Amino acid sequence: MQPHRIAQTAEAAPRPRRRWPAAACAAALVVVLGCVPALARAGARSAADKPDVSTGAVSHVRGTSVVLDGLIDPHGLVTTYYFVYGPTERHGYQTPPQTLEAKNEHIKVGVPVTSFAVGYHYQLVASNAGGVKLGRDRIYGKAPAPKFSLPKRLAPVFYKHGFTLTGKLVGANDERVPLELQETPYPFLEGFATVGATTQTGAGGAFSFHVEGLVESGKFRVVEKGARPDYSAILLQTVTPQVVLKVRKTAVKGLVRLYGTVTPAERGAHVLLQLDEPARPGNSERLSERTSRFVTEFNTISLRGGKGFSRFSAIVTIRHAGEYRAYVELRKARLGSSASETVKLVAASSKRNSG
Repeated sequence: MQPHRIAQTAEAAPRPRRRWPAAACAAALVVVLGCVPALARAGARSAADKPDVSTGAVSHVRGTSVVLDGLIDPHGLVTTYYFVYGPTERHGYQTPPQTLEAKNEHIKVGVPVTSFAVGYHYQLVASNAGGVKLGRDRIYGKAPAPKFSLPKRLAPVFYKHGFTLTGKLVGANDERVPLELQETPYPFLEGFATVGATTQTGAGGAFSFHVEGLVESGKFRVVEKGARPDYSAILLQTVTPQVVLKVRKTAVKGLVRLYGTVTPAERGAHVLLQLDEPARPGNSERLSERTSRFVTEFNTISLRGGKGFSRFSAIVTIRHAGEYRAYVELRKARLGSSASETVKLVAASSKRNSG
């Protein structure tokens, strides 16, 4: 038998290491380093894809028709732009959006606008795939300082009734200006706080606020909202109780019971029963047209009544016929003085003393 041949496996010889020539290594390093600025530029470019926006001047002025100008660099992306404008920095109006081609250069844009007044704010807005960019808010010309035209005084209102304050904003771009009504209630130690919702001026700067359900006197002012608010003069709105005067006659002529109620309850308040008498015109302008005045004939005080009201009563002899009223005198209180409607009374004797 032939012996089995045992194959002998020799250990694999190690492969020799490849050595790069020095010149080749230097060339590869140059390539790698050359890519670094390109990568940096790409990263910077991705962060700067938003358009550059600059709000320009107002040109081609023809009365209230103008052209709003600006500059935009789209940074190689399709870009949409428009102007916002209006009487305050809140603007309120917007031009139709327009589109710029994808370019890498500053492009001048201009949009015609009508009904654009001196003092209007305007701002260029542009957007592309990189985001939205706002130009600086600018003001066209110099707007006159706004001035509020309001009543000199407010007529008193009854308890739990309301009032309407109307006025105008004069001397500024008048339409769509946001306004607030603010109040500080009696005793007027608190800061002013907003009452109700914000409103906007209409044509000619007209505005109106309505307040309901007043239960105490308060001071009011109108505020033009903005970065630098403008305030109107302060007006006092007096709230008065409702006074009701009634008469109950007796069998004796001229002897009557005058009684009534005060709402809300004002216990201990002075109630003056007054006669409307003829009066001579005074020397002042305020008194020159007065033909009568109320003179106190009797007085009493209000006492406990029902829920939410107090009562008063007095039995008196009427010496002077005429129109009488009950006047509730309140001083330095959350409610102001108030009077009832008049009632006609007959004197105790036929002879009238005009007093």
